[in-house]
Amino acid sequence: MKLPAFLLFFALPVFGQNPTVGSAEPLFEKLDANSDGELSAAELESAGRKSAWLRLADQDGNGTASKDEVLSFLQSRRVPDASAAEPKEHVFELPADSPVQIEGIRKAAQYSAAQNGFTFLVAVDGRIVYERYESGWIRERPHRLASGTKSFSAAILAAVVQDGLLSSIEEKVSDTVIEWKGNKRLSEITYRELLNLSSGIDPGDNGKVPAYSDIGSLRVVSAAGENFRYGPSAFQVFGEAVTRKLAASEEHDFSDPLAYLEARVFGPIGLEYSQWRRDENGKPHLPSGAFLTAGEWWKYGEFLRQAGAWEGKQLVDAKVLKECLTPSKVNAAYGITVWFLEKGGKEDAEPSWGKGGYMAAGAGKQRLYVLPDKGVVVVRQGDSRKFEDAKVLNALFSRR
Repeated sequence: MKLPAFLLFFALPVFGQNPTVGSAEPLFEKLDANSDGELSAAELESAGRKSAWLRLADQDGNGTASKDEVLSFLQSRRVPDASAAEPKEHVFELPADSPVQIEGIRKAAQYSAAQNGFTFLVAVDGRIVYERYESGWIRERPHRLASGTKSFSAAILAAVVQDGLLSSIEEKVSDTVIEWKGNKRLSEITYRELLNLSSGIDPGDNGKVPAYSDIGSLRVVSAAGENFRYGPSAFQVFGEAVTRKLAASEEHDFSDPLAYLEARVFGPIGLEYSQWRRDENGKPHLPSGAFLTAGEWWKYGEFLRQAGAWEGKQLVDAKVLKECLTPSKVNAAYGITVWFLEKGGKEDAEPSWGKGGYMAAGAGKQRLYVLPDKGVVVVRQGDSRKFEDAKVLNALFSRR
């Protein structure tokens, strides 16, 4: 979306005509009066700054703007300079039998860039072979994953089953979230139904992530297993349930599901996130809280491609991850936290990217494609509306 002239007039004087990470970060911290990592209209106005542009910077719709959102907003609207005019491209040696070639990779990267893409990364057989950064973006700069964050709950689910904190994905959530026991519909919901978004609870607004403390008052809007309802509520319920299971465990001393995820998965695969939003009580947002660089998000895609293994060691329950890749009965395009690239995991003609492909997806067309049939993982980050998965993937696997 192009910034209207009157909002451009408001925004640029706040941070400068050609803001950079170095120049904007100190001012952000100064304006962030309560040091919560978010800018509000009240904070800007109390400092004598214009706030009308804030709603455009607020990419996840929570009413405030994080440092990354502000920098992304300013970067996408900054006056181009010579150093940022050309994309930064890094090309590495392709395997001899690579299913993708440099011509197709560049074609896909160019399509992504034309749709306001900032980063594009391709890996083959566990090795990065191509990176491209647009509009002054660099390897070290993280981007919000938005709902791409949801897929991390698959790893948490597989870990808690392997560790015996959860008997199976068919366990009832109310065994741990005891507030649900008094409601017949809530009491019967399983973890499978919760995370494949067929539980029937009010899904919530993606721009307003509920706090863990609010899960006991969630409404039931349909019977479990009848409808697919996309939203953040289920993932916050899952976060609270895991928090309680960890608190009751004598073997696992973790304060919340993110700390557990860091120890069980992120640490072993060497993944470092740059930021993770939290609710009003300091609990991590599991639906949309993560900010990662392209190279770090790729590590998670590779972990998924290897069915939860890393360097020959199985880190989480492989059977549970396989269940995550099984279409739900109410939405054949969705499993548990991931979207399938072929409806129901199949189609009549095999697509160019092979069978069994899936993705983590977020607003602005954040994409983590996992293509196990081809041994390929792709990361795409940007701020886009008109973007088609089939177009970028068909370009990637084109031969000329």
